[in-house]
Amino acid sequence: MHFWTKSPGPHFSHYIKSVFAGPKEPELLSSATTATATRDNERWMIRHATMDDAEQIIQFWRDHFRRPASPLCLYDLSELQTQITSYPTFILLIAINKENNKIIGTIMSQSLGQIKRVGISRNWTSFNVRWIDMFCVHYEFWNKGIGSALLNTLYVEHERNGDAACFFMKEGGPLKMPAIRSSSYAFRVIKNFDSLRLSPKIEPWTINNFLNYAQALPEKTNCFIHNNCGDKTKIFCYNGFRGRIIAAFVKGHEHDYEGHYPIIWSSGYLKHDALLDSEVNEAAKLLSEAAALSFNSPYIWMDARHVGKNSMANSDLWSYDGSYHMYAYHMDTGIYFNAEPFLIL
Repeated sequence: MHFWTKSPGPHFSHYIKSVFAGPKEPELLSSATTATATRDNERWMIRHATMDDAEQIIQFWRDHFRRPASPLCLYDLSELQTQITSYPTFILLIAINKENNKIIGTIMSQSLGQIKRVGISRNWTSFNVRWIDMFCVHYEFWNKGIGSALLNTLYVEHERNGDAACFFMKEGGPLKMPAIRSSSYAFRVIKNFDSLRLSPKIEPWTINNFLNYAQALPEKTNCFIHNNCGDKTKIFCYNGFRGRIIAAFVKGHEHDYEGHYPIIWSSGYLKHDALLDSEVNEAAKLLSEAAALSFNSPYIWMDARHVGKNSMANSDLWSYDGSYHMYAYHMDTGIYFNAEPFLIL
């Protein structure tokens, strides 16, 4: 468990304190040691994924990396193949069982580029940040050091490419370090999708619209944005009677069983001023429908906290889809994170 003994401790508390200290960019921490990747042992090995592995990876994720209540668990093969060939923008490592050459674990890393704290700083960081996803180990190989080896090997890859920090998302049980954020997914499959119309209460925003608005908020937002959002991110504003809700949506890597529609995720949510509970419920409905129209897909996932209590009680609209935990962890120069991430792909 070398990876987890390397960082949390005093680095974590010191860096979180500096993040919230004010508008000045926090001073970066440096690591006194370098992780050594444990790439293999007698039973398994870790290596980069290749095009020949793509279909087996898809099957592995379908079998072992799905949320328990999700009605959808297929992954886009063509997108995965593009990612495999896009090193170092994407880094995909796999653990292989030497006895049968089967995949028993994966971890993926995507470059986000530089980030800024929206509402706190107008400047981009001087270091790059990566997004960690698809971290999964076959249940028969738990507690054998494979997860730690995947993380350590990925650490070395990041160090080789000069990337300083990471965001990390874990679904299910907590990892061995403090949780920054924990919540549950809620999803809806929009009925009568073909007859949807954009509500007059919903206003499409550009990223610059959001940045300018966040800078003007008196209480600030402490949200993060990265400079590689591209055209995968769509932002919508719900204009209530005495307040606004701004939500960001991105297209995920999953699609429905027929492969016709992508899965759309809400990656950011900002509520400002005095909104009624009924407006929060209505906003979740209208914002999700705006995202559905924009991405041409009826499958929408949001944080359950953002859809409203009454909406969750209506089983015809929203359903729970399991828990998730958001973490930031020290890789090389330190943690750079907040409790409300915004616009993460």
